[in-house]
Amino acid sequence: MNSPQPPLGIGSPVIGVAGELLGHVRTVYVDNATGVATWAAVQGPHHSAVVPLQQSRFDGQTLQVSYDAAQLQAAPHHDPTTLISYPAGEDLARHYGLRPDEPADSRPQASPPGSAGTEGAVVTRSQEQLRSDALNVVVGRARLVTTVVTENQTFTVPVRRQEVRLVYDPIPDNEQVISSAGPAEETVEVVLHAEQVQITTQVVPVERVRMVRAVVTVAQTLTEPVRSEQIVFEQTDKPGTRLGDNQ
Repeated sequence: MNSPQPPLGIGSPVIGVAGELLGHVRTVYVDNATGVATWAAVQGPHHSAVVPLQQSRFDGQTLQVSYDAAQLQAAPHHDPTTLISYPAGEDLARHYGLRPDEPADSRPQASPPGSAGTEGAVVTRSQEQLRSDALNVVVGRARLVTTVVTENQTFTVPVRRQEVRLVYDPIPDNEQVISSAGPAEETVEVVLHAEQVQITTQVVPVERVRMVRAVVTVAQTLTEPVRSEQIVFEQTDKPGTRLGDNQ
C-alpha cells in the first residue's frame, strides 16, 4: 500500500491486522528527502512502539496497519520524542520484515582510516519540523448584567390656576335704589383653585438585549526554535602518512 492520504494526524486511532485497537498516533516521522511520512509512533495502553507506514492505510480518521499487538510489543524500543537514526531505522525495518535478516559477520565493516578503495558512506540527516494545530480552548465567560442607573429628566407640564380680577358692571337706572345708609366696608371671600403637578414613576419594558457570539479569525505569528543535524567530515591521519598510503 502507498503512504496514507490525507496526511496522518496526531491522535488518530491505530487498528491492527485483526481489527483490534492498538493505540493512537503519538508522533509522525517524515522522510527529509521525499517529505513522505514513513514511520509513526503508536501509544498503546501499556506500551509505545514505532510502526512503518509503508504497508498501512489511513482513511482520514483511522490508521490501519498490517501488524498485531505482539509485533508492536516486540519491536525495538524507540523514544517517540527523539528522531529515528539510520541504525535504529534499519533495526525497525528488519523487525517488521522490510529488510532481510543479515548475519552479524556479513554486514559491511567499517574500513580503517586511510585505506584505499573505501566506498562512499551514506548518512541520514534529520531535523525537527514545526506542526501547528488550532485547539479550541475556553478563554473566558460573558454575562449579561442588569444595573440600575438614575438620571435626571426635565420636562414642562402646563397647569391651570384661578386668579381674581375686578369687573365693574354699572347698575341700570331702573335698578338703582336710594339707601339711607352710607357706604360701609364689606369683605367677600372667594375660594381659588389651581392645578398641581404630581410626579409618579412606573416601570415599563423599553427594549430587549441579546448576546450574540461571533467567530473572528485573527492571524497569530509564532516563533519556535527547531533543531537540525549538521554533518561535517572529520579525518585523522597517523603522523608521517598521507591519504591513500597503504598501511
